[in-house]
Amino acid sequence: MLSKTSCFKTLVKSDWRHYWPIAFGYAVLWLILQPVGLWQNTRWENDLPMALRIESFMAGKGSILWMCAIFAMITAMAVWSYLMKSSSVQFMHALPATRRAQFAAHYTAALTMLTAVHILTFLAIIGIMAIRGAVVWGAAFLWLLVAELTMVFFFALATLCCMITGWLLAAPVFYGGLNCVFVVVASLVQELTAQCNYWGYARGKLPRFIYWLTPALRMGQTYNAEYQYVDIYETAVFRANPDALRTAAIYFAVGLVLAVCAYLFYEKRPSETAGDAVSFRWLRPIVKWVIAVCGGMVMGLFLVSLFLGERNIVMATAAMCIFGVLCYIAVEMLLCKSYRVFRRPLLTGCGILCAVFVVLSVMLHADVFGYEKAIPVLNDVESVDVSGSGASYWAQFSDSADIQKVLTLHEELIGASDEVKMEDIDTASAERKTSYLEINYVLENGTTLQRSYYFAIPEGSNLHHMLNDFYNDPAVRHQTIFPQYEEGGEANVTGGMVNLYDCTDDEKLEYGVSRQFELTRDQAREIYTTLGRETCEKGNRDILTGGGLQCEFNFENYADQGYFLYASVNLDCCPKTLKLLENYGMINGKG
Repeated sequence: MLSKTSCFKTLVKSDWRHYWPIAFGYAVLWLILQPVGLWQNTRWENDLPMALRIESFMAGKGSILWMCAIFAMITAMAVWSYLMKSSSVQFMHALPATRRAQFAAHYTAALTMLTAVHILTFLAIIGIMAIRGAVVWGAAFLWLLVAELTMVFFFALATLCCMITGWLLAAPVFYGGLNCVFVVVASLVQELTAQCNYWGYARGKLPRFIYWLTPALRMGQTYNAEYQYVDIYETAVFRANPDALRTAAIYFAVGLVLAVCAYLFYEKRPSETAGDAVSFRWLRPIVKWVIAVCGGMVMGLFLVSLFLGERNIVMATAAMCIFGVLCYIAVEMLLCKSYRVFRRPLLTGCGILCAVFVVLSVMLHADVFGYEKAIPVLNDVESVDVSGSGASYWAQFSDSADIQKVLTLHEELIGASDEVKMEDIDTASAERKTSYLEINYVLENGTTLQRSYYFAIPEGSNLHHMLNDFYNDPAVRHQTIFPQYEEGGEANVTGGMVNLYDCTDDEKLEYGVSRQFELTRDQAREIYTTLGRETCEKGNRDILTGGGLQCEFNFENYADQGYFLYASVNLDCCPKTLKLLENYGMINGKG
């Protein structure tokens, strides 16, 4: 009889002998992507040093994510495939080796195959670098380390998925689900919220922890290279994201925990569950409810959005209940391996599921969570972007005093919502004295709060005065009219163009260019200075006053690079610039 040690070695060698084609395919793809890709990328001569060109090519690590994610699952399905067939399980567990030893043997065999491919690819990369005359050890070692850490995580997750199911093809389903379930749920909540008739509501960025709970999403953010400008060579190259290694290390630590969990599941896994959709009885209701809730929301909200659009919470709730019940019944049939599941427990579960959807929809419709009137606290805001009627650019603020101005205006708008709110831009365009305001808060926790309001402005109201004060503020004027202006920047201006639009008819929605003038260098520099300084001063324009001349300036800057500075302004709020254009003969009075 084989000893425990010899049995361990036999299992490892058996896995190598049976599953080497997986490693071979993995190696071929990596050799094509990295060494061959590096060779092709450095074939042609240019002005950049070879080391910088190699470093730029090696900076991108997006391929690591997908290669490791896919081949980790394929390898796990191969080495744990015996768990999916009752006869194979009985045979393996009859060997003179404990479950711990068998788990260690299969795990070791899989990781050593994959690691060998990484080392082979690393050596091939070094060889290509040596042939090109520049061995960038840091870039090569970084690639090897990130690839290995990433593979450890994904293989541990894939192994865990194989432990909780007795169907081979169910393992990749669980694998994909665990990789994206949190971002899917968060996105579905946002989509359901959008079905409520919240004034100004817009989908914001998901919380930062959601990205961390979605490995493919977080790795995709940090593994991609950054495009950076190199002054000494006057060009941009790719650089490795400094967060890539930190992200890989964090997921590596998580992978170790998942590996321990997978081993514990393996120890407790009943042999007779081979062929079952879920190997552990206590997991079955969890799987059933997750699939029913997510499936009902995905299919229900998708069809409602596709055929009815947003803001239809009643139809959305009905659709979620219907598809949720269908998913619940389908999962019950799979778990029971029978069509005869229509008993009282099933009907009770379907009723509870529908009740959950209805209660959630009622709470959202009643705005129990305060979405519609949500305004962040000053200390929670990192920065804020604002745009609105008459603004050509977004005003971007990170100073606490400027952020407080936006918060104060936002509070006033929310307070007057019952009197001024309109549902959409079509309604707003049909009436006079209307405006819109878009606000995007970037919060300290990495999330965003976005709002887009269409509203009427009662003349002489507090909201009217606050809007005038906000848009006439020097910081806002500079950001929304000519944010590219810099004191002394006129020295780089070599010419430009002026386009004048006639906006005196309030009923027109399209005006067209009424006049166009080419600027000499001296004219462009004088207008650049006058307009730039004037936008940095307090204005006196009334937001309800329309008409006048809308003027667009294109200042040619650094003519050898063809770079332009752009400004757009209604000349009513810049009288000094208006006077200057009159002096040049471009405007007779106000046109």
